[in-house]
Amino acid sequence: MIRTVKRIHLAGVTILLIALVAGCARPLPTAPVPGEVSAPNAELQPRVVSGDRIHTIQGASLRSPLEGKTVKNVAGIVTAFRAGGFYMQDPNPDGNEGTSEGIFVFTAVVPRTRPGDAVRVSGVVEEFYPGGLENHNQPITHIVDPEVEIMSSGNELPAPTVLGVGGRIPPTEVIDDDSGKQFDPQQDGIDFYESLESMLLQINSARVVAATNAYKETAVVPEGIDQAGLFTTRGGLLLRIEDQNPEKILLDDGLRPVPEAVTGDRLAGPVIGILDYSFGNYKFQLTMKASFIHGKLTPETARPAQEGELVIASFNVENLDARDGPNRFMNLAKQIVKHLKSPDILVLQEIQDNNGILDDGTVDANETYRLLMDAIVAAGGPEYKFRDVPPVDNRDGGEAGGNIRVGFLFRTDRGLQFVDRGRNPSSGSKPVLNAGFLQLTQSPGRIQPDAGAFYDSRKPLVGEFSFQGKTLFIIGAHLNSKGTDTALYGLYQPPRVDSERQRIQQANIIQRFVAQIQILDPEALVVVAGDMNDFQFSEPLRALKGSNLVDVVELMPIEEQYTYVFEGNSQVLDHILVTKPLGTLLTEIDIVHINAEFLASQRTSDHDPVLVYFNFLK
Repeated sequence: MIRTVKRIHLAGVTILLIALVAGCARPLPTAPVPGEVSAPNAELQPRVVSGDRIHTIQGASLRSPLEGKTVKNVAGIVTAFRAGGFYMQDPNPDGNEGTSEGIFVFTAVVPRTRPGDAVRVSGVVEEFYPGGLENHNQPITHIVDPEVEIMSSGNELPAPTVLGVGGRIPPTEVIDDDSGKQFDPQQDGIDFYESLESMLLQINSARVVAATNAYKETAVVPEGIDQAGLFTTRGGLLLRIEDQNPEKILLDDGLRPVPEAVTGDRLAGPVIGILDYSFGNYKFQLTMKASFIHGKLTPETARPAQEGELVIASFNVENLDARDGPNRFMNLAKQIVKHLKSPDILVLQEIQDNNGILDDGTVDANETYRLLMDAIVAAGGPEYKFRDVPPVDNRDGGEAGGNIRVGFLFRTDRGLQFVDRGRNPSSGSKPVLNAGFLQLTQSPGRIQPDAGAFYDSRKPLVGEFSFQGKTLFIIGAHLNSKGTDTALYGLYQPPRVDSERQRIQQANIIQRFVAQIQILDPEALVVVAGDMNDFQFSEPLRALKGSNLVDVVELMPIEEQYTYVFEGNSQVLDHILVTKPLGTLLTEIDIVHINAEFLASQRTSDHDPVLVYFNFLK
């Protein structure tokens, strides 16, 4: 067999394209389909050549022991390809489950190789950081600047490694417990997936634990380990302080399309794919068509309030502004009226100004509220009123120009009244005694808006309400996001939670405000509600609760404790906390699952609302 080698210089990188000649040449296919699998040909067997082995390059570690070195004549069978290279796997594994038998060869252009090709590759071993090192992702072992020789074609692909019963069982609780100091695929989820990096895998059956997201990723738990985690009542996988659920994996569409699915669906049959990594997650890149058996997941509905009951809801409406269009307002209104049964008070987060992200100095959100209130009436609901304190332009974080804020929506047809007081709500509100009665200096008002903890972040809103002759103080909060934290499978183990410090500071300020109210009146009825961007077991929530607030979410059965789904983990971000005197009036708590488990096209927000019912006739 004679080969010709042509060097192409592209962006400073030398790429080698190899063509077979002397009667054995293969023309470059005209419209290659990423991930396409060639038909096997048992008569054509790969030529055995001496050289470096893939498992030696991968090593039993998170990084290659040969990083930066040149390897020669690495033999393997091509299992899949993409625009910038191909995956190959050694058909003769070493028997060590700690070393991967697969590797990615980076060609920088569409490769000539196709699945089933037996190749030998020489090049430099590199640890590639998807998205750049600044994104704190784990590296993937690549061979770069390759010389690729195609030895034969049409070979059977290596047998895929099964994930789940009858194959490799991932750890089911721990992602990493030793800061990467030891490589332990039996104990650490990150080491387990590293031991399978770039290999051909098979999932025989799996349950969907999170709906397909905007990036076409669907979280599943393979067969045989789908009872390992603690599942929600509706089929999701709960995140807990001691259980980060490494048994789940993301099906991705990097090689071929993946159909959409929602929580509770199941794979209709076995699927094969390549284990890849990007954006802080290991991913199963399908190389074959997949389909799902769809479950019967439907949105939940709360019960209506009874006589003498006050219902308060916390609802993140995901960057709602007046330019969103009538369909979004109508769908949101239907959720409030039909599924939430028109609560007395809605503590809303992520209300934006009237023109959204148009950055022209507008801060008023009256049109955003009006469109929502009108849509509620059109959906058969009551007339609502609103209160908020507009932020200083671009001072509260969120999307530039959007002027995100917390707001109150409330109905007055059931005896509830809002107490307006003060003329300068932007200056901040304080609890005071006036003629022996506890009241706020500003209602609505903000809590310490100039504190450093609220720099470039939403300021907590406080309002005074009256119901059945009793005064309530409602605090709406939206603590700073976790956006700067590193991923669960990221470069840093344990992950960095740099955003937590600011949330703790914000929580402490709100907690002190509640304590000031209780000093003046130990029996005061206080509610703190909102998107706290953290879990019930986190340090910010511990700081917020202190010794005088009860997080009502924790009173629910644990299988119901989730308001948000992220990368397959069902978790609580939205909370309602109450003082103990108000807790004696509590009759019911309900997280109404209408959004987080569904496709983006089926929901109005990525959060589920939390409802609490208080009986003021007790």
